[in-house]
Amino acid sequence: LIVLLANVEEPGAKQTSAVDLLLPHIFAVVRNVCSPALQRSVAASQAEDEGLPLVVMLTSDTGSVQDLLLQMEHYGYAFKVFSDYRQGLQTALAQRAVAVVMEVGDGLDARLAGLADQISRSGLKWFAMSRKGDFRLRLQAVRHGAQGFFLEPLIINALVDAVDPLVFTAKEDPYRVL
Repeated sequence: LIVLLANVEEPGAKQTSAVDLLLPHIFAVVRNVCSPALQRSVAASQAEDEGLPLVVMLTSDTGSVQDLLLQMEHYGYAFKVFSDYRQGLQTALAQRAVAVVMEVGDGLDARLAGLADQISRSGLKWFAMSRKGDFRLRLQAVRHGAQGFFLEPLIINALVDAVDPLVFTAKEDPYRVL
């Protein structure tokens, strides 16, 4: 419509009929763009993309942590779970996750150790999670840059307490001398 009208100094019958044909389509597009359903979906996608800090979990048993997804939203976090560790890491990097929680099983084999090193090199903070909590496993995780260690089943309060300082830096009042 803009192109059609831009070069017309004196509209004739031909231009008027072309405009009459275009106007219903333009009104339909405007109605669709202004519809409440579209505005809600756009707002939801924006909130998902930039609103809540993202925590990514890498675990082979995604079913056991699905209830964490809803609980993390109540604490103000977006939470995504991946059984494919590489795909989860790519998502964490692309969306700049505040933390990655990785299930390490009985220990960091060569694949998990390489993944942990890649997470650390990228600047992301990560936490190890396992059913066992022996000293050897904890030491191994720390040597690969883990910020902490969680025992399974994961307790939501422990996760939130560990992630909150990464997201919300508290400014302490300076010391005063009386």
